[in-house]
Amino acid sequence: MKTEDYPHEIVHIETNRTIGEYKNYAQAYAAYEKLGTGNDGMSDHAIGMVMVYDKAARTYVPKTNQ
Repeated sequence: MKTEDYPHEIVHIETNRTIGEYKNYAQAYAAYEKLGTGNDGMSDHAIGMVMVYDKAARTYVPKTNQ
């Protein structure tokens, strides 16, 4: 599976608060664009893969779509 197919989230950079979780990168980026360029817009947020802790591997791995 390509990395852009895994779930992605938009996070506010300063507060580390998740704004939204999306099925894939394309959906996350479409929502990210809607934030605009004003105060608290795109430059204040980041897109990244949703990571979950795998106890067996003892590390974080990308969340899979259910």
